[in-house]
Amino acid sequence: MTSPTAFRPEKPQPRLDGPFQPGITDPQWPIEPPAGVDAARYEVERAGRINPQRFLTVVAADVQAPDRGALEQVLRNLTRFARYEMARHPVNNHVPVLEYLPPNYRVTVTVALGASLFATAHGDDRFQLAAFRPHWLKTMPRVTGDAYEPAEHMTDFLFVIASDHPYVNMAIARSLIHGYVDKRLVIRRVEQGFSRPDKRELLRFDDGVDNLSNARELELDRHVYIQAQDEEPAWCRNGTYLAWRKIRENLPVWEAFRPPTPASSEQAEPRHASDQPIEKRPRQPSRKT
Repeated sequence: MTSPTAFRPEKPQPRLDGPFQPGITDPQWPIEPPAGVDAARYEVERAGRINPQRFLTVVAADVQAPDRGALEQVLRNLTRFARYEMARHPVNNHVPVLEYLPPNYRVTVTVALGASLFATAHGDDRFQLAAFRPHWLKTMPRVTGDAYEPAEHMTDFLFVIASDHPYVNMAIARSLIHGYVDKRLVIRRVEQGFSRPDKRELLRFDDGVDNLSNARELELDRHVYIQAQDEEPAWCRNGTYLAWRKIRENLPVWEAFRPPTPASSEQAEPRHASDQPIEKRPRQPSRKT
């Protein structure tokens, strides 16, 4: 006798025809639970929350365009490319029998405009866009005592490619890297990332990162996206801000100093191996300011 197969709902899909650029607050779980799911758990764990894809590729690039008209051509080429890649479906005529192929890999290609596109670090308004710069868009400030120099890593564009398959990400990134999209894009850096379904990271603990939920009066969209009442140029509405910085985890050093027992390791993190915080509130008033 065989046991019934556990119910597995389809993952939410990116919103390719919505008011916002795909890949920011989507794919997103529906607010209402699907049939066959524990409604109480779904409300806490899924409803209105982002279900991010498994793999991420970030491509930083500058643009070498002589004038504003040429920049417009680059942006049109990027738009066509992103829409095409997000709408594609896997080719299944080569898939062996009994091999599962998803209907799509939930691809999103998100385009971010850097502060240098509106004016360079030397104040050059090369595309006459300085008057249209979003109010808070600027180079990340330097942190005292940090070796990182944000101004040296500033670029005109940041392309955020996400999907559920690393090969898909790399294939899309290569089109940008090798100039197939537009040869006026000069690639500066490519970063690769991944996540596990249980959200554990390389330090072997849950990363603890969470997002707001649209199940509560659409608070995710309200806090993420620029709205009409915000003091921003009109073209920025339904857009948002992105702060990008790579933080390296020096795993050999962490593992050399990592406490030898699970209990002491939990105190160092400080989280239980079950991913629950060690303490939900301090035992005594903090003396830190």
